[in-house]
Amino acid sequence: MGIDTRAAEAAANSRPGGAPDASGESRQGTSAGRQVQVRTGASPGPSVRERSAAVGTGAAAEERPGLGSRRVSLMGPAPRRSQPNQGPAGNSVGEVTSITRCPANELELCARVPGLERTTLTSNSGELLFRGLRHGVFAADGINGQRLQQHSDEQCRSFFRFLQSMQGGEAQERAQIIEESLQTLRRSPEDATLVASFARGSAVNLMGHEVAAAALTLDPEKARRALDGEVVAVDLHSITLFSAGETQQWVTQSAALAWLGVADENATVCLQGPDGATRSCQVKVRTRQYALSATGHRVLQPSYCMPQLELQALLGPMDQWHLGGLAQARVVEMKSRAEALKGDTGPLRDERQRLQRQARTLSEAGQQLKALWAKHGGWPRDADGDGQFKAAARVALLGHLMGATPLLNSDDSNLVRQLDAETKFLATVANNSNGRVPPLDLSMDVWRATDFRQ
Repeated sequence: MGIDTRAAEAAANSRPGGAPDASGESRQGTSAGRQVQVRTGASPGPSVRERSAAVGTGAAAEERPGLGSRRVSLMGPAPRRSQPNQGPAGNSVGEVTSITRCPANELELCARVPGLERTTLTSNSGELLFRGLRHGVFAADGINGQRLQQHSDEQCRSFFRFLQSMQGGEAQERAQIIEESLQTLRRSPEDATLVASFARGSAVNLMGHEVAAAALTLDPEKARRALDGEVVAVDLHSITLFSAGETQQWVTQSAALAWLGVADENATVCLQGPDGATRSCQVKVRTRQYALSATGHRVLQPSYCMPQLELQALLGPMDQWHLGGLAQARVVEMKSRAEALKGDTGPLRDERQRLQRQARTLSEAGQQLKALWAKHGGWPRDADGDGQFKAAARVALLGHLMGATPLLNSDDSNLVRQLDAETKFLATVANNSNGRVPPLDLSMDVWRATDFRQ
């Protein structure tokens, strides 16, 4: 009886495995495909504001395979848009597009990732400077027994089918489970509360799949390969900023993302193909998670997240001040690719310079983070929180340059927007400065007076 939350429970007692290679992708084998069981029954500093105004946000429609049906539906018919604004020196345009579609009923809205949006930054020459997703911390608090009981039987059936969308098994069995859930829901307020509790766990797990599917659609070519039946890798780089000491919602989100990245197993997401039909696709998800406080309090991490090990894998051992780990391996890879591009013709020269510029940005941003980590034994805890934005922005940009999809998220939507602006500002500055990354403590006035382009 009940919605099976074994996925979240397993994540709470285990850690994603798989040895990553230099690209950050796990190279262990894959199974025939895991399907999550869903059974129904019984004040940033002034610099941040200044950078927000400098970079700006806008939106532009992009042609890419969309996510279809009610199951993981992310291609909205009318995305929220604003006019794109040019960044510093007029060299970049920020874009933010809402990708959450209107659900079939209000219950499904409670099981959607809050505020899910694409965010990109592109130079006027067409170079992609940053690409990721931003959203609120996973929560399904709107699902409770009283609310479920207020809806009709057909509305509840529709909602339970939605929660089952990533579940395998026979259709007849799933239908029977739904009817048992409905009977339990109508039995008493106490039973309704029990059903709602299981439903919340299933909804949060489904949000993890929604984010993975959204990340896949950011890369149209990879999405097409997934639609053709190939198991593709989706690398998620989650950066969470907290506005208060309460971290329970993040612990729930962290478990859902961690479960997606369990070694040797695939996750199932649904994409809408060119013909409009919805297809199930298998993806190999790799997740890295980082949590920082915007108010200076200490963030408690769940044991299975192991942020210190994540940082060590990304940046190298803490007792070594120089950059190492996957970030340094990526720097070496970029430099090798640049050196292999011989000739002074336009396209070859431009690609070589782009790789050299990105390698420098990755190296300097990674080295700054490594120095912070080694100095503080964690992240800085500034009184005004501005240092946290600068650190988080470098983590996000690092994820993008590593080929991952940064997930900018917070329990406060204002913090998400500010972190987005800070990250885009940093990417713009680096692009203007031949890949150079200004030091963390550099003020805007000094930046304007300094030429970092050498």
